[in-house]
Order: sequence, then C-alpha cells, then structure tokens
Amino acid sequence: MEGGVTTADYVTLGTPADLVFGPGASFSVAFWIQFTGSPGDLPFLANNNSSMGDTGVTLAPSYNQGGWSWGLNDVVAPQPWPGIGLYDPVQNTLNDGVWHHLVHVFDRTGDATTFLDGVKVHAMSIATAAGWDLNTGNPWNIGQASGTYAEAGSFRMDDLGIWRRVLSDYDAQSIYIVGQNHGRSFDSTAPPRFA
Repeated sequence: MEGGVTTADYVTLGTPADLVFGPGASFSVAFWIQFTGSPGDLPFLANNNSSMGDTGVTLAPSYNQGGWSWGLNDVVAPQPWPGIGLYDPVQNTLNDGVWHHLVHVFDRTGDATTFLDGVKVHAMSIATAAGWDLNTGNPWNIGQASGTYAEAGSFRMDDLGIWRRVLSDYDAQSIYIVGQNHGRSFDSTAPPRFA
C-alpha cells in the first residue's frame, strides 16, 4: 500500500480467518514504512477501537517520538494499559522521510522481537500473554483503528506481510535484504515501489 493515511483515510483488511489470533497463536508482521515529523499513534495496523493499550493488536508510531510501538491486550480479561506493549526505546528511528523496514515477531510463549532495517533492535518476553485472546472481532485496518480513531498523521506503507508463525532471525533479515538490495517483495518477483 502506498499513500497518505489520515483520520479520514484508511484501508481495511476486514476480519479474515487467517487474522484471528486466539490464545497461543503466534504471528509475525513485516512492512516498509516512511513518514516525517512526530505523529501520534495513528496505527500502522490494528484490530481495535483506538490504539496502544486497547484490546487486540496495535502496531503504530511511538506517540510523538518518531519511532515504532506495539501493543497486545486480552479481549476476554483486558489488562490495565498498555497490556503488554513497548514504545521504541530510541526516539526518532523512523521519522526521517526514508523508507524503513520493520518486522515484529510475536512468539506467544516466548518473546516479542522487533527488527529495524534487518537488525534485531529489541526482544522482551510476552509469555504472560500466551493465553490471551487477541481477536476483537473488529476489522484489521491500516491507518485507522476501527476507522474512527481520531488521531492525525500520515505515512506511506509498502509490502505488508502477516504470517501465522514466528519468523526466524534469518527470515526477518532476508526480507529486508531482498527488498533493500534487490527491490523485490518477499512474496513475488515484482519489485515494490519505493518512489
């Protein structure tokens, strides 16, 4: 996907069965992202009603910090904010107007691991969330949680992939290298557009 995303502009993936992450379901998400400034937490991808800390899954910029964030929270027994989540420990890692590649790997009995531009930049245990149900019933949206979250911002996204498994370090690094050095998507021979 490419194009500006604001409070009135989003893409929905709907509620396909492949994106139902119930208790114990591990998953991984990878995408290229480009933005400037220090936006709020207008989600890159979410299946909830707002953003960080809401039930379900949120992948977003770190609020007013120019980096990345992720959040998980149980639908059945919601945890206090933010459930389990993390703001990028380093500010301004994404907001330089250059395309960056993010991979978030959620091993529900192990760690949440983040790769930035092919480098593992963080890992922390999410084993306490192994039994959480992350299936909110809301659509998975790019750019707007539930289509109504009033958080201004804009970004460009390309080559989004979601896997129902834990990507290995090799997988995460390979997706970045193939995109960066060869202009190819992880799933086809057609190069992604990086204009």
